[in-house]
Formats: sequence, structure tokens, C-alpha cells
Amino acid sequence: MILKAGPLSDLQDARYCAAEGIPYLSFSLERGSFRKVAPGFITDVATWISGPVIVADYGVEDAAELILEECTQLKINDICLSGTQVVPELTTWKKVQLSELKSKEELIQLAKMWHRIELVYQDFLDTEAFLPWLLNKNNLPDNVCIEAHPLLFPMINSEDKNQLPDFTFGNHFIESGILNYELCDTWLNIFT
Repeated sequence: MILKAGPLSDLQDARYCAAEGIPYLSFSLERGSFRKVAPGFITDVATWISGPVIVADYGVEDAAELILEECTQLKINDICLSGTQVVPELTTWKKVQLSELKSKEELIQLAKMWHRIELVYQDFLDTEAFLPWLLNKNNLPDNVCIEAHPLLFPMINSEDKNQLPDFTFGNHFIESGILNYELCDTWLNIFT
């Protein structure tokens, strides 16, 4: 099970995630984002935790050249992009709005273009019809993960946990910049 949490903005949250064995922690470096952290904060976090891979989140306004320069300085190899930039030197997670996908075939094509696809959604109810299909990892390319949502809990059968896809703890698990530990614990208990 691959899990990514973020964008985080609190050292305690990062330490919790590392202690829980979450392998990827993301931090926003997106220009203009209210979640943007100072680059020095990421350096500080890296001295406090060991194990997780740090992922830098960037938005549509961030230029590829600046992303590469900043990540080189911070020694970050993994990025998560919501724009159309391409930074071939770095391992890239690509955020894709579920509502923008036209077909399963389109998802398969996107998965061939990027290291990892992170499916996100604005409105959970708009995607409800897709979810039974998405919750079976045999339906998805290996490098696709889905943004977790508390409303998914009743749809998940813990006996079938080996069939579940990879997930990310994003906006629905982070309130006012702080990770909701109760939700995370509930989710993690499904897989252990």
C-alpha cells in the first residue's frame, strides 16, 4: 500500500506520518498558495524524520526551470504537479481531476506519461459512480492513486484490503493546515 500525506505544514504532522510508516510526505512550494511553506521548513523537517520521501507540490503558475532549481537546492527528487509543466529530471506525481477524465483509456494513457497519477476530486458526490470501479486496484494502472475521502469508509470492505488502490491523504484529511489524526488512524486501521 502506497500512501502520500500532504500538503503538510506542521512538523508534528510530519513526525506522526513518519511514525505511522506513510512513505510519502508532501509540502507545498506553490507560488501564491496559502499552504506554501518556506523552503527552510522542508530542510528542518528532513532533519527530524527519516524514512519518508519528501514530495514538493507545485501549481500551474510555477515554471519548470524554477521547480528544478528549487528542488536541486533542497535535494528533493519527487514533485507533484497540478499544471502542465514537465520536469523530466524529477520523479513526477501528476494531479488529475477525476471529473476531467473522459474514459478508462484516457487514465491508462496518462499513467504511461507520468511516474504516478494522483486522482483528486472537487465534489465527492460527482464521482460516486466511479468509486466502486476505482476502489479495485485491478482496474487501475499500478502507478495510480486516489485522494482519500472520509465518505469512502462505508464503501471499503477491510477483508478486501489487498484489492484496494493506493491512496493519498490530502485536503479532506487536513483542516486549517493541521492533519486530522482521528481520520488518519481510522484509515490506517483498515490496512493493518
